[in-house]
Amino acid sequence: MSLRSALLTALICAGLSILFAALLPGAFQITLAIYVLLTLLYSFGLKHEPIVELLIVSIGFALRAIGGATATHTPSSRWFLVVATFGPLVIVTAKRIAEKKNQSAITVRPVIEQYTAEFLQLVLTVAIGITLTAYSLWAFSLSSSRPYAEISVITVTFGLLRYILAIEKNSAESPEEVMYGDWYFLGAVAATAILLILSVYAHH
Repeated sequence: MSLRSALLTALICAGLSILFAALLPGAFQITLAIYVLLTLLYSFGLKHEPIVELLIVSIGFALRAIGGATATHTPSSRWFLVVATFGPLVIVTAKRIAEKKNQSAITVRPVIEQYTAEFLQLVLTVAIGITLTAYSLWAFSLSSSRPYAEISVITVTFGLLRYILAIEKNSAESPEEVMYGDWYFLGAVAATAILLILSVYAHH
């Protein structure tokens, strides 16, 4: 694609995005504006700032969750938003760990040189701990007479640990390859989805 075609495509997409966003609630528009601002700041400099770049990527996922909630007028649990923030931090930190391991063999983003392997491992441990704690609090806060949501804490924990194991055994530079290539991880995701569906509908 030529530069001119890319710019034209970008302008069309931006125009359509503004048009559709104008039809949605004001809270969604504010969320979208913050997301766009963070994305631009990331692209034009903050991606080279250690720690900041990790948090921007993670917050971006949380803003997507908030955007979906505001667009559909769906109440969001604070604990779930914590999961939506720190869960992605697990993935992006794992990706940085893989890039750090392979930096001698391939060309990687400059910010990797500012991290140590020990620091990234610490961030990963903290992110996993916060994610599991927040998910547990969210699952146990759901008003249901059935224990399905609470049981899902086990499948989520297994899925996260399985992902970390896959990182150690393989490369996590492409998270989707790790996720879609591990049947145990996919099974944990499916089991979690079923348990959450049951927690909403089984008692009705």
